[in-house]
This record gives sequence, structure tokens and C-alpha cells, in this order.
Amino acid sequence: DGDGDGDGDSLQGLLWTFDTATPREQLCAGGGVLGYFVSNASVSGTQSFHGANSLRYFLNTDGFKLDAPELDLGVNDFTVEGWFYLEDASATASLMHADGQNTNYWSLWSDGIGNVMFEYVDVIGAGANSISTSAPATLVDSTWVHVAVTREVPDLRIFIDGMEAATDPWPIDLDMGPSTLRLGVSPVRDGYVGYVDSVSTVNGFAVYTTDFGPGAPEPICPP
Repeated sequence: DGDGDGDGDSLQGLLWTFDTATPREQLCAGGGVLGYFVSNASVSGTQSFHGANSLRYFLNTDGFKLDAPELDLGVNDFTVEGWFYLEDASATASLMHADGQNTNYWSLWSDGIGNVMFEYVDVIGAGANSISTSAPATLVDSTWVHVAVTREVPDLRIFIDGMEAATDPWPIDLDMGPSTLRLGVSPVRDGYVGYVDSVSTVNGFAVYTTDFGPGAPEPICPP
């Protein structure tokens, strides 16, 4: 119902894993939607956080994308999370990015100088509702790091390896419409050389509101 109360009546949960050569979105309703590799990205068994494989980026122009209307977060509670492995953590890098049909977008990225950023850019409103939050994060080259962003209306939190690193009020409407999720390279930033694994989004529920021990996310679905 879009009321932002986190009661699950409009809950939608998605999980992406890369344990096959054709990664498939796992949906609460069952089935899935195939994603698309961008440039040279491919499933790799060289590194993984969970399971046998992860998604490998050979260049900062590599990525993975799929259409996901569930990413229209609106005024809801939500969770965005994943495991990321950057071979060079000193470069600006897009981690996750969702661009909407109306050209507004939200983006999770590293600025290369010690901060993980989550931003919403209101292109249609000429920036009227644009907002960003910065979290200090010591990203280490060639090391898995878990990043989670949650909103328990109105508070947005960023967690790094399960520890809360930033919190800000985000009462705005993340107006997206039907959206495309992009891992790695995005229309506004390069990606990175490295890997990504166990990426999850939940629209309608803040999975984490306090510090936690990060593991492999599971699909969050209504009872």
C-alpha cells in the first residue's frame, strides 16, 4: 500500500546469486527474470562469498543488469545489500544502481577516498528531492565487504560489515516507476574490477535497524 509502515502488505523481496552460468532473479512469487551481462562480466569460481561462484568484473565497464519494477521504493521502508570485492578500492566505483523509467535514480557507490555513498537523484524535479548520505568505510583491496542500506521511515542507515556507519532522515518519495537494476557499471559512474555476490533488495521492510553479523541474505517475502 506504499504507506511506509513496514507491515508487509506490499512487501517484495528479490535475491540475486551467481551459482550458474545464467544468473536468475529469485522472486517471492516464484520463477525469475533473466539478467544480462554487460561487456566482459561473467560468472566465476575464482572468488565467492556464498556458494561456489560470484559475478566477475574484468574491467570497470563490466556489469550486470535486469528490469525490476520492485525497485520503485517510493515512501516505503526498504533494504539494499550485497557483498562486494574491489581489487582497487581507491577508485570511484558504482556498486549498485537503479534507474527508473522517469530517469530518476538511486545509486550505491564508493568515492575511492574512504566513503560509501547512497544517493537519490530527482532528475524530473530538477533536483528538488535529491538527497545523499555518506558513510565512512575502510574498503580494503581484494577483500570482501558487506554493504547494506536500509530505511525504516524516516531514518536511512548504512551498514558496513554489519556495523552502522551512518544514519540520516530520508522522508522523501524515491519516485522511480519501472526500473532497471545495474550491478557494476552504471549510466553515471564506472564500475570496478573485482567481484559481487549475494545481492538482495527488499521493498517494504528494513531488514536491519541495529548492528548485525552479516551472512548470505535470504529472500524476504510476505508470510
